[in-house]
Parts: sequence; structure tokens; C-alpha cells
Amino acid sequence: MRSDLTSVDLTHCPLTPPHIVGLITTVKELLKEIGLSPYDVVKRTGELKNLIVLSNQDASEGILRFVLRSREGIPRIRKQVPRIQSRHPWLKVVSCNIQPIPAAILEGPEEEILTPTTTIGVRYNHIDLSFHPQAFMQVTHEIAEALYLRAANYVSGRSFAHALDLYCGVGGFSLSLGPAVQKITGVEVSPMAIESAKRSALRLGNDRAEFYADDVEQFLSTALSFRPDLVIVNPPRRGLSETIRATILEIAPEVILYSSCSPETFARDIAHLSRDYTLKDLAPFDMFPMTAHIEVLGFLERTK
Repeated sequence: MRSDLTSVDLTHCPLTPPHIVGLITTVKELLKEIGLSPYDVVKRTGELKNLIVLSNQDASEGILRFVLRSREGIPRIRKQVPRIQSRHPWLKVVSCNIQPIPAAILEGPEEEILTPTTTIGVRYNHIDLSFHPQAFMQVTHEIAEALYLRAANYVSGRSFAHALDLYCGVGGFSLSLGPAVQKITGVEVSPMAIESAKRSALRLGNDRAEFYADDVEQFLSTALSFRPDLVIVNPPRRGLSETIRATILEIAPEVILYSSCSPETFARDIAHLSRDYTLKDLAPFDMFPMTAHIEVLGFLERTK
């Protein structure tokens, strides 16, 4: 979307992978046939607000999501799913997301999956993760692999009785840490992400990981029944709230791994945590190539 609220055709973007260009081209043709009009931001008319496409590292599996203003267009889209998949066999999951609010919100809470298959698999290093349509996927696969590997290397050779993974998503960090962690508990507000994490742990035969769909602050205030000696945090761009920072200082883990997509809020939070912790190492990751954004991973040890 441009600043003047007009859309950009990604099929003309040289960064769009060929298999996704082909899929979008097919969808554009079908939209005309079924009469599903694009949403007009200014006039607040039309049904289709966004198309979201996720693909794994080798383009063997993917997800197509139609973000709609209402449920009105779902039956028409459902009829076209076999046709779309016949042209693009790598497309395993098709869903419709309902976002009725006239605001700059990418998606809504309601998701209806239109295919028998509900997840795709993505391999990071030696770990296979499952992704439902609403699960967050890192945008650059090889950089995400390096991020998870760096986290695993930080704890390699050590032993932690119980780790806590806050904003765990689909379990990328939780499931990558290996034998250094005897037990790990992941918390994420998205039920679909937690379902993906549980599915991945089951498929990996990892009975040391458990995952909960809950608000992080709520979980820390009511459901935390143990004191972790390792805490991993991977918050959204806004960083950690004052309450979460205070709680981490109170439970006093031996080590904190902090992954952030915002160096500014990362620096703010580290300054607060430095009351009891020392930042031993900081690694940058160019997760968003050709932009000014960067991901960072910090390794902190308790000094008090």
C-alpha cells in the first residue's frame, strides 16, 4: 500500500518469488470471475482487503489467506480452492480471515480454513516447525536459521532445569535449544501459534516442551508456578512492558536471551534489566534485507 492508499501489484516486484507471482496471477483472474471486489480504503467498499501468502524454504508447501471484510465471499472462494490447488500443487492450505474494522489492521481474529490440510511444515536447521495460517513466520528463512542457531549456541554446554519462552510463537526458540534445557514452557497469545508449537513438539518427540495460549502478562501474574533459570523473550516491536521487566527481575533467571526486531525498545529494556544483568553478547541479524530494520539477539547473565 502506497502513502496515497493505492495498492501495489506484487507480481511486478522483482523480489517476489516466481511461484508466488504465479499464484497471485491465478487469484487475480479468479477474483474477476467470482466478482470479489477489492476493498477501497477511502470509500470503505469492497470485500477483499489483503492476500497473505506464506511459503516454506523450498517452495514445496504454502498457505494462501484471503483477508475479507465479511464472510459474504467465503462460499465463492471455497468453490475455487480445488482449481487454485490444481494449478499450484505446492499450495497446501487456503483460508479466509475476517477483518471488518475500517482501520489499518492486517487481519482479524476469525479464520476459516477451507482445505483439509491445516498446517505447512518449515525446517529450520534440524528442527521442523508447523505453521497454521495465523502463525507468525520470520520473513527471511536463512537469517531465521542463523538466529535460532545462535540462541542454541549461547546455551550449549550448560544445563537449565526449567526455561520460560515468552512470546514463543510457533516454538522456534523453545524447540531449538536442545539438551541444554531439561524442560521449557512457552507462552503466546495466539491459539493457532500454540497449536502449531504443540504439533511440532509432538512430531519431534519432544516431551520436555509445553505451550500455553495466554497473554504474557496474565500468565506471569496468575499461572507462573515455577522459577525458571533461563528466560527467552521475543516481544513485538513495542518491547517488554514495565510489568514484564519487573517480573523478570523478580524471578531472577540465571540467563536471559532477548530477541528483538526493534533495537530502540531493546536498548530501553536492556537498560532497565542491567540493574541485575550484564549484556555479555549482542548479535545483529539482517532479517529485513534492503531496509533500515534489523533483528538483534542479546545474551544476558545475572550479576546479582
